[in-house]
Order: sequence, then C-alpha cells, then structure tokens
Amino acid sequence: MPSFQCPHCKEDFFSDLNVNEINNVLSSITNINESLLGIKKQIENIIKNDINRNNQNNDLASQLKNITIILDNSINENNNNSETLRNTIKILNVGRPFKNSGDYAKIFNIKGNDDWKAYITNFLMNNNTIFGNDIYNNILTKAALVGVGGGFWAYTSNFHMSPYNFEVLKKIFENGMDKKKEVFLGDNKFKIVDFKKDFSIDLEEGECGGTIAKSKIGFIFGFYNSKVYYKINGKEKKQNLELCNKVVENLALELKSLNY
Repeated sequence: MPSFQCPHCKEDFFSDLNVNEINNVLSSITNINESLLGIKKQIENIIKNDINRNNQNNDLASQLKNITIILDNSINENNNNSETLRNTIKILNVGRPFKNSGDYAKIFNIKGNDDWKAYITNFLMNNNTIFGNDIYNNILTKAALVGVGGGFWAYTSNFHMSPYNFEVLKKIFENGMDKKKEVFLGDNKFKIVDFKKDFSIDLEEGECGGTIAKSKIGFIFGFYNSKVYYKINGKEKKQNLELCNKVVENLALELKSLNY
C-alpha cells in the first residue's frame, strides 16, 4: 500500500486510492453539496415565506435555522475534504515516475553538471579511495547529490524522489527520529536501521537499502541491492549496507571539507 504525506499536518498516511478513484470521490462530494445547498434553500424559503410572514411557530423557525447551520457545517467540511483530496492528487502526480530524466529535471529544478556527476561516478558508483589502493566498481545501484533547498546537483537516471519525501527527510535530520521508524522514497518504504543526528541515516527494505548523509549544504544519497554484485579488484561480491554507508559518509565528509 503506497504512502503519501498529508499537505496539512505533514504526517504520512496510507491509501490504495488512485487519481481516478479520488476524482470519483470528489464528484460525489460535489453532488452531495449541491443536494445540501438545495435543502438549505428550501428551508430558508419556508422560514421566509410562511413562518415569518404569519409570525407563528417561532420554535419551528429556530429549529429550522439550526438545521441550516448544520448543513453549512457539513458543506464546509465537504469542501475541506475536497481540498485535501485535490492536494492528494497533486502528491500522487508528483510521486509518479517520469518518462525520462529530462522530465524529472524540469519538474524538480535539477542543477546537475559534469563536476557533480563526477562525484557520483568516482566516489559513489566506483571508488579507489576507501581502503588503500583497492579498486571498487559498481558499488551502488543508484545515487544522487541534492542541495538543502531540494535542487538536484547530480543523480543516476533511476533515482526518483518527490519534494514531499525530501522535506520529511530534512525534518528527521534536523529534529531527530522522534517516533518515525520508516521513511518513503519514491514508491519504496524503508525502515530506519541507524541514525546519526544531523549526519546520516541508514535504511533497509528487504534486499535493498541505502545511506543518506548530510554535508554542509547538501545531502548524499546512495542505495544498494544485495542481489547485485560489485567488484573489488575484479572479484565479485554482493552489494551491502556497510560498503554503501562507507562511500556515502566518506563523500559527505569530503564535501564538508570543501565547504559544500
């Protein structure tokens, strides 16, 4: 079941609804509101034309006025629910995978350049600076460098993250885990298995996982899949969290030393 973030309280919630289903709910709410408004208008006409004119049945008039208040409250609540559902549609649309990385870059204000891409290629995906002169290849399945404002500096083509996912992660780094034990990135839910306040988070989901580390003005994302093999000096080994954590945290420290 996918998770989305409430646009009002910023808490994660779960829903099986898709955009078409939500639009159907919105249409139903609109029809209900139109019926309620019709009832309210009829009651107001009764109060105006019959009861008030004869100056009788004041108790009934008072009751009918109370009913119109109840109707107004119901209509307002329906309108609020409609707005929440419309915001949910926006979240669903934002979280969808895009056809290509160009679409993703356009929507999420990606500011990648060759310099930042080199960090992903030479420090995260491949690396010969971790343990002496050993050469590591294909360390991660996907990675990204993201500024604290949410702009992407560089990323692998298979990396996807909505602005809402990013804001939740930022709050964890700033305020600590609190009661939050899980986090969503794209369509995947990850369990937080380690947290170093204001520096790094380790995540796991089945055979997949990753590390997110904070530099001075940005975040480094790295993800692995234990079914995929990396190479150390030409010998194959399964990708893992320990190595993922090492390369991501090392790059965060490197960027900090360069005031990034």
